[in-house]
Amino acid sequence: MAFAGGAFYVIGSHGRPRHESGVDAAAEVEARVMASSEIFRIRFAPDSIDMTTGKLMAEPEKRRSTELPAIVRAQPELAPFAQSPLEENGLTIEGVAVRDGALLAGLRGPVLEGNRAVILSVPLGMLFDHGPGGATLLKLELGVDGEGHARGVRDLLAYQGKLLVLAGPVNDPPEGQPIKLGDYSVFSDGDQADKLLDLEGYGAEIKPEALLPLGEADGRLRALLLFDGPAGGQPTPVEFGLK
Repeated sequence: MAFAGGAFYVIGSHGRPRHESGVDAAAEVEARVMASSEIFRIRFAPDSIDMTTGKLMAEPEKRRSTELPAIVRAQPELAPFAQSPLEENGLTIEGVAVRDGALLAGLRGPVLEGNRAVILSVPLGMLFDHGPGGATLLKLELGVDGEGHARGVRDLLAYQGKLLVLAGPVNDPPEGQPIKLGDYSVFSDGDQADKLLDLEGYGAEIKPEALLPLGEADGRLRALLLFDGPAGGQPTPVEFGLK
């Protein structure tokens, strides 16, 4: 999820389900793919929330877009991966940000040749208003984890004109294998990705999934790191310099 211009943007994975026992029926798989292949833009009016109770007083404005799958299929470097599950380096979106009038979709997979992770940039008008424009690919070399496995995008954060990338392995480690220092890292984008921080290993099955900015001082950003696995996301403060 991302917030920009007074609106929240919520994106599905746009990927195919992982191979799981009991999920064999083609119709069920396709239904799950369709359900995850949407983007929502949600705006709340200033008076729609009771600031005392936190209760929603009026329905927000919601816009739905299903344009992205066709845009993905039109990208020669992405189309071959669109029908593959994640464990086969298939297409899966796991990060989203909005910058300069474009939605940026961070792909956990595929990782392209040369360990290049992909961020797909699409004008908002193209997604929500059938407007003109074209999608572009930003390809960043995010390196490998401690086992030599390619890393993709696990979260995106647009902050003060910069794009911060939480990088992690495309596929999770085997069950019970601890995540080590440097398996996950934070980068900033540019002509080449600049590594800002190698994250600690926080234990088996505790996977960094999101960054939430708290504030900046003396060129350093304080943020909360949230995890997949622990109850409540186990928010953990981190700090790193901004290049």
